[in-house]
Amino acid sequence: MAIEVQMSEDIRKYETKVLGPFDKRKLISMVIGAAYSIPLAIVFPGDITVKIFAFAIAMSPAFACGYINYAGMKFEKLFFRWLYLKILTPNKRKYKTVNSFREIEKQLKKEQEKELMEKMSKKELKKYLKAKNKPKQVEYSKLAQFKIYN
Repeated sequence: MAIEVQMSEDIRKYETKVLGPFDKRKLISMVIGAAYSIPLAIVFPGDITVKIFAFAIAMSPAFACGYINYAGMKFEKLFFRWLYLKILTPNKRKYKTVNSFREIEKQLKKEQEKELMEKMSKKELKKYLKAKNKPKQVEYSKLAQFKIYN
């Protein structure tokens, strides 16, 4: 004589019920959500539909923490993983490296220009500085295939 008991598909998925159809996690998340969204809905200006909408929006993060379970992860863990992967460490990062060879080249050009300027007379130096600070003119080609449009 054997006693038969109906078991759920996977014993690890079983959640003990605390109050009615709610397990401990769902019940706590609903209490926390109601604790901060009911006062917010009462204080929120407008008619009853606006207040209910504000209540629903305010309670949704706490409600999600109790009910959403994706790929074995609870909502808060899933949210922080998403935040870390997409916001804090995105795939395409804005990063600019310093090319040390270009920096050395710039320094050498500055030193050469300084030496050249020391050798010039005052009149040549004035003319050189004026030409250097003058904005460059862009010459456009008259041929259609070589025209540049900015």
